[in-house]
Amino acid sequence: MKKIRVYVVEPGGDITRIMLKDLEDIADVTVIFRPYEFPNATFAKIKKYHFHYKINKFLQLPLKRIWNKYSVLHNISFEEEYYNVILFNSFALQEYSVQLILDLKKRYPNIYLALYFSDTIASPVIKKAVYMSKKIPFDLIYSFDPVDSFENGYIYTTAIYSKYNVTEMEQPQNDLFFVGENKGRISMLNSIYAAAVKNGLVADFRILRVRDDEKIDGTIKYNSRITYLDCLSELQNSKCILDIVQEGQTGTTLRYYEAVCYNKKLLTNNKSLSKMKYYNSSYIQIFDTVEDIDWEWVKKEDAVNYNYDNDYSPVNLVNDIINRLNKE
Repeated sequence: MKKIRVYVVEPGGDITRIMLKDLEDIADVTVIFRPYEFPNATFAKIKKYHFHYKINKFLQLPLKRIWNKYSVLHNISFEEEYYNVILFNSFALQEYSVQLILDLKKRYPNIYLALYFSDTIASPVIKKAVYMSKKIPFDLIYSFDPVDSFENGYIYTTAIYSKYNVTEMEQPQNDLFFVGENKGRISMLNSIYAAAVKNGLVADFRILRVRDDEKIDGTIKYNSRITYLDCLSELQNSKCILDIVQEGQTGTTLRYYEAVCYNKKLLTNNKSLSKMKYYNSSYIQIFDTVEDIDWEWVKKEDAVNYNYDNDYSPVNLVNDIINRLNKE
């Protein structure tokens, strides 16, 4: 039986590196954090506009094959004695063209193509990936969203998060912590912050992509980016994490994984979490409106332990791919 090698193609960034950390020491698994290697920043900028989804939607720009030689994938020799699996994150997939991937598949028939949607397919930020998924003959398509999976025949998975070793704090200074982009949630986030402060809570909110006319008075840190490691540190300094899902999203967010992995209470409007393995009503409060929130529960310093058993590690996703290929 041939051995299986898995190449995981990610868009890069500190969040991705931490989320996939469990894969670092797995034999025959290679994580590609940079889809292209360019000689300078100018090349990267030209390529970005050459592949831009909005431009190509109206006019398919020609000559995209000229970028193949800079692609990390095109510089890998996929040996015939292996089954070679390429697993694309949906954001990383958008760095390529349909033709580039088809050329690669033609050159190496022993390649299996897999895709993982890390955002709901209704999200405009992965519109190009959704389009490409219909043009490329993927052998396996996974999604974090159960509704997207059911409606489109994708494989539902929660195996995307590596637990990182962070320093725990015995006495957190903040009651409620939120970090994330606006994404149409600013009105609710501002309302929750105002209600939290009114009820005597110390709230650490960091919201990105916010216009000046959307800001309110207080200590919210608007449009101030932090690294994901700093995010985990701030999370440790808080009793409870706030999780607000985008409209139409039914899958879990990073906040759920963080709560479970780092034993934090979670305040969320994501009703689907009640079906998750580690749901515990003592640790996770699900609300519909701001008026539903139990602020005394948020403030209370409880001992939290989900007894997490590494279910969400990306190692499990890789193993699932390998098991499916072995059955074939």
